[in-house]
Amino acid sequence: MASEKIMIVEDNSDIRSAVSLLLETEGFQAVACPDGKSALQEMNEDIRLVVLDIMLPDIDGITVCRKIRETSSVPILFLTAKGTEIDKVTGFNAGGDDYLVKPFSYIELTARIRALLRRYEIYGNKKAQEYADRDWITISDLKISTEKNEIYQNDAPIEMTDMEYGVLKMLMQHPKQVVSIAEIYESVWGETFHYSASNTVMVHIRRIRKKIHDDEKETGHIKTVWGKGYRFE
Repeated sequence: MASEKIMIVEDNSDIRSAVSLLLETEGFQAVACPDGKSALQEMNEDIRLVVLDIMLPDIDGITVCRKIRETSSVPILFLTAKGTEIDKVTGFNAGGDDYLVKPFSYIELTARIRALLRRYEIYGNKKAQEYADRDWITISDLKISTEKNEIYQNDAPIEMTDMEYGVLKMLMQHPKQVVSIAEIYESVWGETFHYSASNTVMVHIRRIRKKIHDDEKETGHIKTVWGKGYRFE
């Protein structure tokens, strides 16, 4: 079986070469790109994960991320010197799945990559996964597969990242129940909840609401229960 392809988009040649070598040593195929334009040209369905620097010489990483999200739900790990909360929220809003601040350890980088790939195996839409019998949850106009990243609203497909899919599925699996932010984060991200993770969950809820045209104050499905979490109706 061919090893999984990971794209590294980084203008610093030393970092780009080091990360490429690291990934190849770990058994991956590295696709190295020095700028955003080449990354978009190289992007295809064989790429399983993108390591994306925000500060690029031509197209910034946020824009590259948004363009990738137009056609793909592949995991995107931002790699950047910026580390403030607003930068992280901007990255998540653009469609990023995780965030690693420079300088970083290669051990942490490979751990993050493997964690994202595992989640994509579970939640993502991988061609190699075939499901003869799929279970579905249908609530009102929304229908979601419990085994694969497939969501329909009024029979029209909705594209979501694996994290967005995981959050929505968890809420739809517990209708009319309050699900805490900590429960969502620890279940979908697979990590111990910490205070700043609230913003991560909040941003993903906002993106899901936008994609399903959700208005929580009127006819929306996802209700905010202040101080507790979210409820799906």
